[in-house]
Amino acid sequence: MFPPARVSAAGPVIVAHRGSRLTAPENSMAAFKAAYAAGLRHIEMDLQVNAAGQCVVMHDTTVARTCAG
Repeated sequence: MFPPARVSAAGPVIVAHRGSRLTAPENSMAAFKAAYAAGLRHIEMDLQVNAAGQCVVMHDTTVARTCAG
């Protein structure tokens, strides 16, 4: 795990969890852009390493919940 980020702010910092996942597919570029358009400047994303050893932005270890077919 990484240590918590240090943010200097006068009040609470709002972080978009998996982007704006209510308006676009979670962890997608569309979700990250929607969060930015809504005024959020911090996002949280999940990374997994696939079978080929590549890092992919994905919350689950399989695509069963987020992909059809």
